[in-house]
Amino acid sequence: MLKGKILVLGELTPPYHKSSTGDDTVLLIREPGVLKPSQLITRVKSDPLIKGVICPLGQEVNSRVLGSLSQLRVISNIAVGVNNIDIEAAKRQGVRVAHTPEVLTAATADLAWALLLGGARRLVEGDHLARSGQWGGWEMNQLLGQSVGRYLSYDIEGEDESKSKDESKSEDESGQGVRSIQNTLGVIGLGEIGKAIARRAQGFEMRVVYHNRTRKNKLEREYAWEYMSLDDVLRESDYVVLALALTPETRHSITRERLSLMKSSAFLVNIGRGALIDEEALIEALESGHLSGAALDVYEREPLIPDRLRALERVTLSPHLGSATVAARRAMSHLAIESAVSVIQGGRLRGRFVV
Repeated sequence: MLKGKILVLGELTPPYHKSSTGDDTVLLIREPGVLKPSQLITRVKSDPLIKGVICPLGQEVNSRVLGSLSQLRVISNIAVGVNNIDIEAAKRQGVRVAHTPEVLTAATADLAWALLLGGARRLVEGDHLARSGQWGGWEMNQLLGQSVGRYLSYDIEGEDESKSKDESKSEDESGQGVRSIQNTLGVIGLGEIGKAIARRAQGFEMRVVYHNRTRKNKLEREYAWEYMSLDDVLRESDYVVLALALTPETRHSITRERLSLMKSSAFLVNIGRGALIDEEALIEALESGHLSGAALDVYEREPLIPDRLRALERVTLSPHLGSATVAARRAMSHLAIESAVSVIQGGRLRGRFVV
């Protein structure tokens, strides 16, 4: 007997595990993409059996939508964050809200490091040069980037690259000073993804500092990570990765004033949400040369990317690919379906729920 239908907005990544589709009691129906809130209301009202919606992060589910659709029992968001859904309105209406944490942690942490390494070593610029037909061969000072992991440097008069960095000194056979220099990674937001990003820094022998709403004393002892205020993380770090959830409190956490705290050699990576940064202030900091560079997977007004940002050579841009691996997207699809189906079937809930 059919208990209800679930409206899937956009694509899922097959195959789905059989247990997630709920045999014949729940039917999945599909719309090709996201809808405006008014369109979503109309579509759901057109079929009284639609009791759930599976949606991507780009689908707005506001208080008007939730207040207009008394038939809805569950919204299943294909993302960790749920900033596209009015959670308080969902609570008032008794609508469950599911999300897809954990299964995308590794993929997103890997993407953060891909952006950091690719940006620091100017990989995208190198790719463009190699494809252009203008590359003339190896050159000593071609596309010089920044070191990421621990590296060696000689004492050179006037060099200040290692200022404020952790270092140890020794001498080579000629008696010249050799420095082993350790870069600092700053992670802002130490949830599951932030922790995975920080753990990956071990292989690069980096010092890790972090800021989070709550301190992680056990992790500090285990990994020698250092807790700091947000401002101090920005001052200390050679590389900063934003891995925060977007909330009213975290919107524009990185302001013009905070960008001014960063080293001129620092590099900023954002795999959280675009609105964590004042995008206009970031563009100004990059145009002025105050920041060495940035790598962004998310944007303040997605999918719009400002022309001035796209024009900057020392900025690596990716189209919100954080969880875009086959394994992660399959797992996210399965989890989103499983959560929604379990609500409509009744009985024991399966999946992951915010509300």
